[in-house]
Amino acid sequence: MPVKKHAGLKALRQSEKRKAKNQKIKQGMRVFEKKFRSLLEAKNFTALREMVPTLCQTFDKAARGKVIKKNKAQRKKSRLMSLLNKVSPK
Repeated sequence: MPVKKHAGLKALRQSEKRKAKNQKIKQGMRVFEKKFRSLLEAKNFTALREMVPTLCQTFDKAARGKVIKKNKAQRKKSRLMSLLNKVSPK
């Protein structure tokens, strides 16, 4: 417990702000991943190819902001790209 009450309250306010920001970023990542998977099921390869840079950028930005770990971002990108390469026409 902090010595001064207002210092603890400030830390609480800061953590709530950070939590809200992190949740918004994670929600955006989930939305992109769901959209990617739905386009993959629909076999809409032109839209998928356009979406790949944005998807990678979203994961990298989350890792850079320390919302997720760097390896998790790399793993998610790798798994999604392998799915795309498995399904896409040669």
